[in-house]
Amino acid sequence: MNTGRENWYIYYPAPRDGGPAALQRLRAMQQRLSTGGVGRVSIEERGGETTTPTWMEVYEDIQDPGAFAAALASALRESQLPSELMTARRIERFRSL
Repeated sequence: MNTGRENWYIYYPAPRDGGPAALQRLRAMQQRLSTGGVGRVSIEERGGETTTPTWMEVYEDIQDPGAFAAALASALRESQLPSELMTARRIERFRSL
């Protein structure tokens, strides 16, 4: 059964400095989102000094994807996240079947 709900996965390279300030801004941005599922952020570390870790924001059980997209865009504009994180973001959306 198609519920119309979506899960969003947004990933990008972690900041070069480890990102403590960016992580704080990201978590504050997630708290400002008033529409959709609860967000969390994870890190994927491939190991080795030459690989860049990946951050992933996860938003699950989004009931109104259009409203969530608008709320996310607004929260991002206010977030003051570093520009390299903003331009590197890749979004994948999965709909529940």
